[in-house]
Formats: sequence, structure tokens, C-alpha cells
Amino acid sequence: MAKWANDLVMDQGLEYLKYHANNLVACAGQPTNYAEAIGANFLGMITLSIGHLNVSDGVISGRRLTVSGRMGLLTQVAGLADHFALIDSVNQVLLYVTEAASSQQTYAQNSIDTPDWDITIADPV
Repeated sequence: MAKWANDLVMDQGLEYLKYHANNLVACAGQPTNYAEAIGANFLGMITLSIGHLNVSDGVISGRRLTVSGRMGLLTQVAGLADHFALIDSVNQVLLYVTEAASSQQTYAQNSIDTPDWDITIADPV
């Protein structure tokens, strides 16, 4: 039996992220909820706009949301930034967490740059 999904179906999760993720948080360790992302795991944060999140075709298949790299994410705490989280600070929700491609040492009142990264929903197989 063949499997198939319309791009509209796959885009809904990605579109939700695009329109609700308003901050990118650098974290030391993987937060499991909003309180951890802005508390125990928090290193620094930068504001996102809809223009920083773009939905398109996946590299291999499916659909992807590209989170544009940001320069000057101000870190408020010293630590090892090994995860990035997308949060909705209006509704206080942790939306998505990814492991950093390479960890970055942070210091209080310093800034780091984040790379572009993708969230992909593959085509059904």
C-alpha cells in the first residue's frame, strides 16, 4: 500500500513553529519544559521574527523549517551552549529543542552566533 501526505499536512506543525516561536534560547543541556529553558538550562536568548523562520521543501524529501542563524545572541550566564530551544514566551511554552552542531563556551555579558539549522518532516515511506 502506498503512503502519501499533502505538503499542507506537513506544513501545519512547521507553520505553528514559524508563527509562535518568538525567542531562540541557548541552553546548557537539554531543557524538557519552558521553566528549564528560561531557568536551570538558560544561558542567553535572542528575539525571533517570522522572517527568521522559513518553510520550504526538504533537502531529501518532505518539508523543512529553516531557522536562520543569528549574530549577537547575548549570553547572561557562563556555560557550555550545547542546545538551542525555540520558545513561545507569550504562552510560556517550550516548542522545540535541538542539539547544537558544535558546543560554544559562553560567558556572562558575551555574545555568540548561531548557525542556520533545519527542522524536517520527511515524506511518508
